[in-house]
Amino acid sequence: MAKQLIEDIENDCIHRILNLDYKSLGINEYNLQYIFDILPKINYHFSIYKRCIDLLKTGKHKGTIVDFGGGHGFLSCFLKMLGFHVIYCDNNPLAISTVKKIGTALQTAPDIIIEGSTIELSAYCKTNNIIPDYLISIDVIEHIYDLEGLFSQLHDINPKMKMCFTTSANPCNFRHRKRLFKMMDEVERNFFLSMREEYISKHHPEFNKQDIQMLSLLSKGKIYDDITKMTNDYLLNGSLPQRLPSHNTCDPNSGSWIERILPLKTYKSIINAAGFAVSFSNGFYTINQQSSAKKIFFHTLNQILQHGGKPAMTIAPFIILKIKSKRVS
Repeated sequence: MAKQLIEDIENDCIHRILNLDYKSLGINEYNLQYIFDILPKINYHFSIYKRCIDLLKTGKHKGTIVDFGGGHGFLSCFLKMLGFHVIYCDNNPLAISTVKKIGTALQTAPDIIIEGSTIELSAYCKTNNIIPDYLISIDVIEHIYDLEGLFSQLHDINPKMKMCFTTSANPCNFRHRKRLFKMMDEVERNFFLSMREEYISKHHPEFNKQDIQMLSLLSKGKIYDDITKMTNDYLLNGSLPQRLPSHNTCDPNSGSWIERILPLKTYKSIINAAGFAVSFSNGFYTINQQSSAKKIFFHTLNQILQHGGKPAMTIAPFIILKIKSKRVS
């Protein structure tokens, strides 16, 4: 597809998004606020969408593509306007409701809307004989509880699927990492630790206070089912997991990690084990809403990020994981 045509489609999609009366759609307050936070930076988000599409080398923008963890659905609408057969997938029922309302209002909705994660996506594809060619996931991978399971299921869906994941949880950016660690520690201290303590004390009234405190600390980063397995092992044979020195923590109810930061080598190991290959590239900064001086500064940074490779990842606002079959050259 010609570059000018893609730009025309992008401008049309952005125009529709910016001129939509979201308050009249009956969207829940949380998603409504999230959308209003995004709208001033909508051009930047579309630049990220286009970078992912370019990295996938989709050619004429044909084929079936999955918008995984699609949230508000702006990416799905853009992909649909470009000519893809679009599968939207999100495990949040409020997001499902939102994308249906926005898609109808924009007159460009995903072809298929799936409530769930890779298990539901896999079941739907198998039942309907669908083999997705591509997948894009924006700021989702850092929240997934079980990455091994995720990529194993994606491999079952299509071992040759080309994928792009972006994450702002860049392990190489020290300043950004430090800020995220502080946020994780606050959420852990104020919410998740007490949730685990309450769960363990409720299900194991035989434990004393010291046991409950110890097990609550050691179960950091586990969902309730895995906490149950851990406490049962402790009861049976006294075994305890080793406490890893990590700030990463997750909601024990949903399993959603708080911007989990993983080393690049960990991503690579998990993805390779599932039968895929991964390469990493740098994200970039927005320059549209900056003053003239800041535009020059961030343009220079983006040039460094584009050509600086892994060393420049230390200043990248996000990273991109490009994933493909090990057998694809």
